Amino acid sequence: MFQIKYLVATLTLAVLASPVVADVTTYSCTITARQRGSWVPPGFTVAHDPAMKSVVVQDPVLDKYNAKPTGGRLVTDSAQRISFRWEAKGLRNRANQRTVSMQYYMSYFKATGKVMLTAKPLGYPNNFRGDGVCKLKG
Repeated sequence: MFQIKYLVATLTLAVLASPVVADVTTYSCTITARQRGSWVPPGFTVAHDPAMKSVVVQDPVLDKYNAKPTGGRLVTDSAQRISFRWEAKGLRNRANQRTVSMQYYMSYFKATGKVMLTAKPLGYPNNFRGDGVCKLKG
């Protein structure tokens, strides 16, 4: 399961370091449809603080390879959707092939609560996709 403690600690530090209490939105997402053998995790959490322009991501891939959350960035925020990007570095698959970087792109559709997550390994032509839902807090 997620190691939310890292995410909470990071967000707490960000809030305490800012002069104004932040309005953080947390997206707790569950992927319900994904490819077998995919680099799309079964669930992940994204915390977005628009005032501080910060994005923090936690997922099982990051837990396994980086042992901590990672920063991301806001790509799109419209009336229909909000999208974020982040990457995980130094990954190895079951065949011990190394991927320098796995680039993740998430789109959350505001009207439906659905999420789409794409993982693209740097240097390879393929990508992985998963669909699911997110619960929002904040």
